[in-house]
Amino acid sequence: MEYELATRVAKLRPSGIRKVMALAAAREAKGLRTYHLEVGQPDFPTPTAITEALKERLSDMPGYTPNLGMPSLRSRVAALVQSKTDIKTAADQIGITTGAVNALAMSILATISPGDEVLVPDPGWPNYESAITLAGGIPVPYRLDPRKEFLIDLNDLETRITHRTRMLMINFPGNPTGGVADAEHLKAISRIADRHNLLILSDEIYSDFVFEGGHTSMREIHDPAKTIIVSGVSKTYAMTGWRIGWLIAEPEIVAAVGALAEPLTSCPCTASQISAELALDLDQSDLDVMRETFRRRASIASDILNEAGLLMTVPKGAFYVMADISRTGLDSDVYVARLLDDTGVAAAPGSTFGQTTRQQIRFSIATSDADVREACTLFVKHVNTLAGANP
Repeated sequence: MEYELATRVAKLRPSGIRKVMALAAAREAKGLRTYHLEVGQPDFPTPTAITEALKERLSDMPGYTPNLGMPSLRSRVAALVQSKTDIKTAADQIGITTGAVNALAMSILATISPGDEVLVPDPGWPNYESAITLAGGIPVPYRLDPRKEFLIDLNDLETRITHRTRMLMINFPGNPTGGVADAEHLKAISRIADRHNLLILSDEIYSDFVFEGGHTSMREIHDPAKTIIVSGVSKTYAMTGWRIGWLIAEPEIVAAVGALAEPLTSCPCTASQISAELALDLDQSDLDVMRETFRRRASIASDILNEAGLLMTVPKGAFYVMADISRTGLDSDVYVARLLDDTGVAAAPGSTFGQTTRQQIRFSIATSDADVREACTLFVKHVNTLAGANP
């Protein structure tokens, strides 16, 4: 090569989830039975009402929209947020983005300068660290405690804060843990953030999938002027490929995200924005069906894993279950490849989510009840076989 790539590329940590996805796809292409529990993608179809209504509008599809999205969609999201939180929310506090991951990345780019430290959950979604690294920031992991249902170890959190700490990122319901924080836990987090004058970025993409009780948004707990909320349509409406997310923040932060959108994306996909608006106008009763389905599958997986002594904790939301592989003696990167080869079960390695889960794996239960049951049963047998070979 006659030129060198930018140094920022080498700093990015590849996602172990994507690696397993590629291996699973290659296996399936050979006609081999494969259980897809590696990726966080609902197995529900995008509601037919959305796709049918969009077809009628395709012949008169508008072109570019403003950088921050269609004003009508921004207003619709603002109304939705206000209805859920009882906090006055205006359209200029909403920015529409190309998926929630784009909302996360641009929120970080808008608020984090090179050398700033950002607290990220361990375990946590690997894209958090990547977005911080791209902004020139320094990701600082803090511990989620599996003995306390993967809630934040508040003592550990505070020890990680320095004079360079600018932001605290949280994620409830959590990926990969399925952990859910109640109002009291969020208040404790808010007090720490206040003591150290930290901005809180709360990833609430799974907020509609809390199995018992309702979701409490950090926007209801912490000063909205010091809080950024990220969400979108991907999980709630089974619209992962449509790539529409949003951030909720003070107008100055939203405007900064709009300025960043100009050279990065120009604007979100117009057809997808229209589809998102249609989704928000749907009868929301389908969400109850999805939530109950994921709760049932979490119960199926938890029962099988718990009986075998391999369950980390019973998930309270999202659609993930963490399993222990420590008795095999293998690192999760090695183990998931072997599990896939030996049984056809695709799972995400815990190491991709942080150092504390190197001997755990994540199952996405966003697949059929039968596949969840069969995959978890095969996993238990596989672990026991390897443990027997490596006492």
